[in-house]
This record gives sequence, C-alpha cells and structure tokens, in this order.
Amino acid sequence: MILAGQRQRRACRNCQSQRRAIYQSGYCGKCYTPARKLARIEAWDLQREKTLECYPRGPVWRTPEYFEIFKTQFASQVRERLSLLRSREQMWISGASGILIERQLRSLSLRAGCRREIHYGSATRIDHSFDQASKRELFRLLYEIEEELPWSGLSVGKAIDQHEQTQTTRPKRGCEK
Repeated sequence: MILAGQRQRRACRNCQSQRRAIYQSGYCGKCYTPARKLARIEAWDLQREKTLECYPRGPVWRTPEYFEIFKTQFASQVRERLSLLRSREQMWISGASGILIERQLRSLSLRAGCRREIHYGSATRIDHSFDQASKRELFRLLYEIEEELPWSGLSVGKAIDQHEQTQTTRPKRGCEK
C-alpha cells in the first residue's frame, strides 16, 4: 500500500536507478548526456553538416573512411559508458566482490594522479577482511567519489586505437593455405 504523498520513484531507462531523480527523457542525470550523445552519433550523416554534432572538427576527418571509424567507435565508447553506469548501479544494490572493489580502487588511484595503480592484487585481502554488507558499503563509498568525477567523454585517439585493434584481430580472408 502506498500512502498519500508517497510515490515510488521512476527508474532510469538505462541504469534503472531509483536513487537519482529522472532528469530528462526518462534518464537520470548521469545517463542522460551519454544517451543523448549516442542518439546524435547514430543520426550522423556525412552529407548533412548539421547532423555532425560531437564529430571531430577539421577537413582531415571528413572522409568516408574516418566517418565510419568515428561513428562506430564513438558509439562503442558511449555504449561502454552506459553499460558501466548500469553495472555500477546493479552493484550499488547487490554489492560487489573483492575483485570489483580492487578494480575500483585501482581506477580511482589513476584518476587521482598516482603514477601507478594502487592496490593491485588486493582482492583476496578485501574478500577476507570484509563481509558482504561491508563490501557493499565500501563499494558505495568509493562509487560516491567516482560519481563526482567527470566523464572523460569521447576520445579521437581511443577511437582510432580501437579501430586499429579490430583490424589486427580480424582474421584475414583468402590467406589460408
């Protein structure tokens, strides 16, 4: 039974969070910007300049080859961000294992400016030192810090690197003996 004045908060279309208010178009404030960028990237048309919002500036990038690379890889970067937000929200609810907390500590250490990842190999120590409720609370404390750090956004360098990796890992056709 829901009492008058108490309504269940709607969940975000992406991360399913009910702890953050819906910002716009059914998304919470964390998911709205990447979701909007993904929609814009998917609408890109090289022949229509107006659609190329978030596209790298400069004529060197305005070729069909680069267009396909950026459209594919930028969409991949945004989907990765949306997936991370979904998984982090799920861990907020259910808790996290020692290895996930270790990864979170390592990531935060790099983003804080450390020269190397701090707490590499600490998953076993975390699992043995904290029960599940404590690990969930530790994850939440770290995630509250992580949530306040800005998303680095789309990266041209990462897009080109990702494209090159897919080209080198793809099996070559017609070369079998």
